[in-house]
Amino acid sequence: MNKQEVIELFRKFDAGTITEQERLTWENWCNHTSLEAFEEMLREAFPERAFRQGQLLPHRQEAVEAQLSEAERRDAAPVVPMRGWRWAAAAAVLLMAGATWWYTNSRPTAVIDYFQAAAKIQPGSQGAMLTLANGQQVLLDSLGNGVITAQQGTNLVMDAGKLKYDVVKEDQEKIAWNTITTPRSRQFTLILPDGTMLWMNAASSVKFPVSFTGNERRIEVSGEVYLEVVQASNQPFYVSLPDQTTVEVLGTSFNISAYNDDQDIAATLITGAINVNTKDKKTQLKPGQQALVNENGSQLRINTNPDLTKVMAWKNRLFNFEGANIKDVMKQLSRWYDIEVIYEGIPPDINFGGKLSMDMSLDGILHALKDAEVHFKLEGRQLTIMP
Repeated sequence: MNKQEVIELFRKFDAGTITEQERLTWENWCNHTSLEAFEEMLREAFPERAFRQGQLLPHRQEAVEAQLSEAERRDAAPVVPMRGWRWAAAAAVLLMAGATWWYTNSRPTAVIDYFQAAAKIQPGSQGAMLTLANGQQVLLDSLGNGVITAQQGTNLVMDAGKLKYDVVKEDQEKIAWNTITTPRSRQFTLILPDGTMLWMNAASSVKFPVSFTGNERRIEVSGEVYLEVVQASNQPFYVSLPDQTTVEVLGTSFNISAYNDDQDIAATLITGAINVNTKDKKTQLKPGQQALVNENGSQLRINTNPDLTKVMAWKNRLFNFEGANIKDVMKQLSRWYDIEVIYEGIPPDINFGGKLSMDMSLDGILHALKDAEVHFKLEGRQLTIMP
C-alpha cells in the first residue's frame, strides 16, 4: 500500500466513511508500523490540524470498544493490538479525564526512555507454585501434560496448563493439604478433587485437601479467585477467608476478592446461592449481588447492583478501570506486571474508565497514563507516580 492510499484511509477513518475491508487494511498497517511513521501519516493526512493535546479521533474509540465487546462475548484474551500501535489502542479505550485519544507533537527524550524500558516489562502469564503436604515445592509454569505426583490415593495431573486432582482411591487417614500460590504476574486454573473449577488471579493462594472426605468440603483463599462449585447436597462447600469470614456455597459460581491491601473482602454471586458469614452476621446472596466485609470483619454490607463485567474482567484477561482511582489502577498493574508503585506527594485525583487487554506490555499502559496527564518515572521495575 503506497503513501497516498494510507493517507486516504486515515481520512476515511476520521470521517467515519471507511468500509469494513478498508478498516481491516488500515488497522493492519497501523499494527505493523512505528509510532513515528504513524504520526507522520497523521500529520500529512490532516495538515490543517495542529494535533495539540486535546485533539480527538472518536471513531477509533468506537472501533476498539467494539473489539472489546466481541472479545468479552467469546472470552478471548487478545483485544488490543500487540505490536506497533498498541499504545494508541490503549489510549483509545482508556477514557481518562474526559478525553478519548489525543496526540502531542513532541515527547521528551526521558519519557521515551521510560517507554523503551517499559516495553521490556511483559504482561503476566499462566503459572503457579504448588506446595505439597511434605513442604516440597513444584513450579507449574511450564510442565507438560501428565501425572506429576500422587498423594494419598490422588493423582495430580497437568492437563493443558491446568492442574487436576484425580481421586483414584479415597484415603480415610489424616488428609494431606496442598497449597497453590500465584505470584505477581501469574494466573492459574485448578480443578479440585470434587471437580470444582477454580481460577486464580495474580498474587493469590488456595489451600485445600487432596481429597474431600467427611461431611464437608473446605478450602482457604487469599487474593482473588473465581469458582464454579460442583453441587453435593450431603457435603456443603466452604471457603475460609481472612478476618473470620466464611462463604458457604450452595452449588454456584461466584468471585471472591480478598487481597490484604484492599479495604474490603468482596464476594460476588454470579449464579446459584451463597451464604456469607462473618463473626457477627450471616447473609444469603442472590445472583447479581455482592457482599462487602470490612478489613476486621466487623461490618457486612450488600451491594445489590455491582458491575459484573468489572468483577469478571480479570478472568476474561481484561483490565476494567470503570470508576477506578489512581491507587485502584496501580494495585492491578503492580500485581500483573510485578512492578513496585510508589507515590511522590499526593496521588493525582483522576477517575479512570474503559477496558484494556491484560496481554499488552507495560509501555502501552504508560502511554495511556501519559496522555491522561499522569506524571511518572520508571526505574527498573519501580514506577513512581508524581504530582
